[in-house]
Amino acid sequence: MTVRFDPSSDGFRFGDGWQLSPEGARDVVKSFEASFTSALGFLAPRFEGALDLHNVEDGLCQMTQSGRPGDFGRRAAIAFAALDYFNARVLPPTLSQVEPAGRSARLDSYLRRRSGASAAVLAPALLARAGVLACIPESWIPERLVTGPLQRELNRLFGPNSAKIELDLKLPFPGGAPWLSQQTLIELKELKRHLGRSRPWPIVLIPKNRDLFDARVMVAYRYEEAGRSETTIFCYDPDFPGNTQAFHVDVTEDAAILGALSHAPGAFHPAGMFCGEYETAGPPMGFLLRLLRALRLSIVIWLPGRLVRRWRLGTSRLRRGSQPRASEQLNDTQQAGDGTPHA
Repeated sequence: MTVRFDPSSDGFRFGDGWQLSPEGARDVVKSFEASFTSALGFLAPRFEGALDLHNVEDGLCQMTQSGRPGDFGRRAAIAFAALDYFNARVLPPTLSQVEPAGRSARLDSYLRRRSGASAAVLAPALLARAGVLACIPESWIPERLVTGPLQRELNRLFGPNSAKIELDLKLPFPGGAPWLSQQTLIELKELKRHLGRSRPWPIVLIPKNRDLFDARVMVAYRYEEAGRSETTIFCYDPDFPGNTQAFHVDVTEDAAILGALSHAPGAFHPAGMFCGEYETAGPPMGFLLRLLRALRLSIVIWLPGRLVRRWRLGTSRLRRGSQPRASEQLNDTQQAGDGTPHA
């Protein structure tokens, strides 16, 4: 049976109990600043001339100098780390399991590295989309650029206000929120391909408030369709551990409009979405688990009359019995902070 991501067990359960250090937050900002060229390069073929006209690079600079980069880095680290543990078939630790100073430091070091790596991966796409939303209007070529010179010439020839020019300017695509909705439709199709192959995938929700670091990083693991026009995405949200976060997507022929989150953090409203790029990074594990994985051994739990859970370590796919309760997990096989074998 295909392994399924379960936010109540596969997600980190300590919420904001782990915070990114000030130095880690500065690293997040540096990752975004280093991504300006990539973001502008992505936009240049689409909005040639509009980038300078609307001062997009200056707008991106201002966005990276405000907000709470540490919050974004924490969300990205925990979302990507949850996928790392899931793909390693190991349950992530709880706070109570990382109390010994050495093990807590090891987990903190791993999460901080994951924060920097995930921020570097997500920054170009987030900057590009947030830049269009914040800086480039829907009609991104002002009519005055086209009609201005002609209007001045008419005024010179025939006198002021002697003629009026009306222009029906049809752009190949809009800017601002409509462009972001078009891009979201493309990303929604990509996300469905990942989920259709039973691959939980990181996504980023771009906020309407144009606060770059207010973006939400989540792990999408399931979707449901209600006809062709509505899709519901189910996610693990690091801000709401143990709960299933969900949001609706209204789909039209050329756009996807995101609805409110089922667990809405304050005034957060998503303007768009994109899929992150993800590569597995091995989470920290204790000696016993590393040995078992290297030997490709199985761990089996039996209760009278039924198989509770079977782990086959060191393989890409695992056999799975019925889910045990949290109290039945193999705490005696893990070192605190090093994870528990995953079903």
